[in-house]
Amino acid sequence: MKIDSVNGFIIKELLRDSRKSFTEIAKKVGITSTAVRNRYLNLKKLGIIIGSTILVNPRALGYNCYGFLGVKVDQKKKNEVKDFLIKQEGIIFTWEKIQEINIGSYFALHSLEDFSKLTEILRKNLYIREIQPLIYLGSSFTQFPDKLNIKSDKEISLIEEKKSKKENLSEEIIKENNVETSKLFKLDKIDLEIMRILSKNSRSSFNGIAKKLSVSTVQVINRYEKLKEAKVIINSSVVINPQKIGYTANAMFYITLEIGTDTNEVFNKIRNMSNVIILIVVIGDCNIFGTIAIKDFQELFEAEKQFRTLKGIKKVKINVNPPFSIWPINFFASII
Repeated sequence: MKIDSVNGFIIKELLRDSRKSFTEIAKKVGITSTAVRNRYLNLKKLGIIIGSTILVNPRALGYNCYGFLGVKVDQKKKNEVKDFLIKQEGIIFTWEKIQEINIGSYFALHSLEDFSKLTEILRKNLYIREIQPLIYLGSSFTQFPDKLNIKSDKEISLIEEKKSKKENLSEEIIKENNVETSKLFKLDKIDLEIMRILSKNSRSSFNGIAKKLSVSTVQVINRYEKLKEAKVIINSSVVINPQKIGYTANAMFYITLEIGTDTNEVFNKIRNMSNVIILIVVIGDCNIFGTIAIKDFQELFEAEKQFRTLKGIKKVKINVNPPFSIWPINFFASII
């Protein structure tokens, strides 16, 4: 589905911050706030924008061991194993894959000891042949909603193209921060309820949230700002359907580095590649794991070519999977 340059700009702005007002966007794009609102409602009607959510930092909620868990099972037993997995404490999300490791899942646990207990339980399942965990390290910024390239039938506004160097540097510093300070942030019932509401609709009005919780609007605003400042809430974003704008697959990549390679340097170079929407430093069978959204094989070939030019990479494994039906994905909504 083709979208024009203004709609493309609106989507990108709301992927960066779903709470951005129509008035703010209107000033940037040079149209009225009413026109922005109407375009937003039309994007929802078309099924391009399908909701909004927040992305949270699992560590801030006490989950210090989290990541991706792939399992290899008999094709005939996939549904049975998926049902088994989702019942296990710590497994928060599962999906089918089309590779040899044919079930993927996300887990969030309080400690490595809990993770060891989980893997011990999984190994006892007769239908699970192999387990491939990737434990996330470093920054809790693992999804980059606005990195999705939204092409239109015209060029996106010059405002989008002329993003300042200062802003880029600011993003880099933030995303490399290990967010350790969030561990010290004490969450009470009201904080958690605000987060639960926003995880379902991050554009919910503060006034509406205040009425639901029987507190003042000012208190909700102050709590929200503190949650963002402490990096408990990492980002708020509209949720879109990438398939509606032409994305046909996801390329999940697993990168093993040469000994002595600067991981951060390679990580930052990969992050600058087009459509890298998930990127994480991990412990497991590789050093860096990520996902590139692709529209055709040419984009996949281009990504492979760029990987080959990066120094310090020993091996790259790429698996092509069906595209996400929603983006970004609030993987950790259930642990709030």
